Amino acid sequence: MKKDRKWIIASIVIIFSLVLIITTNVAHNANQKEEEIKEIEKKIADTMTITCTNENGNDGVIETEEVYIEKGVLITRTNTYEWSKPEPKEKTCEYYTLMVEKLNALPGITGTVYCNEAKTSGNAQIIYTIENVNREDVKLKQFDYLDDKNTFDANAWKYYMENNKYKCIMK
Repeated sequence: MKKDRKWIIASIVIIFSLVLIITTNVAHNANQKEEEIKEIEKKIADTMTITCTNENGNDGVIETEEVYIEKGVLITRTNTYEWSKPEPKEKTCEYYTLMVEKLNALPGITGTVYCNEAKTSGNAQIIYTIENVNREDVKLKQFDYLDDKNTFDANAWKYYMENNKYKCIMK
């Protein structure tokens, strides 16, 4: 009887020890993985750029839209337009020149335009500094992807752009 009792107690101690060791090991591994995930998220969340390009824009214009995000906050949006046509069907250079002039008059927006002498090729770049842009004057689609804490939903934005025939890269 004493011998059986010792075996029962020894078995209970061994089982309890095994359960304790396994539980401690599982908890440690879970904690370690959680820290690794947080570190990866921190690196990703610090800065991010989403560059979307549409090579089939109106009148043969290649359109690139880039958003720059820091710690989840949308900082800038940059639109770049490039065109090159042997015979312009529309007045592309004049269109972008007028557009940039109008936008430069608004706060938080800086634009430049370059056209060659024949006005058959050129480029335009418009940078929107989000915190300085008046949301009443300028209706940017990105504003739809900000939550009540001004956090930008980068994945939803990329999905939206790709559904509108842009090819996007997240960095």
